[in-house]
Amino acid sequence: MGNNTIPLKIAGVGYSIPDTVITNDDLTKLYDTSDEWIYSRTGIKERRVVSGEQNAVDLGLEAAQRALEKAKINPNDLDLIIAASSAPPDLYPAIACHIQTRLGIT
Repeated sequence: MGNNTIPLKIAGVGYSIPDTVITNDDLTKLYDTSDEWIYSRTGIKERRVVSGEQNAVDLGLEAAQRALEKAKINPNDLDLIIAASSAPPDLYPAIACHIQTRLGIT
């Protein structure tokens, strides 16, 4: 086996989180529980959730735009978009394809 390597680099990374916050106190209004009970078992105080029409593509697009800005790269200079979601809006095409379209990459 040779030492053939492919020259590549991660030029930028980005993130996006939903705006809507659900706290443990919010959950205590819906369920017979307490903030202390939830936190002692999960270590979680709050969680972020998408609301309305927002979905994984919207979050991915925002993350991609941040990554491109940090890396100072034109979207058309990208070779690959990697995106993963446990809750994609569609089974096909992949969210990376939607992000590519919304970035205007041809």
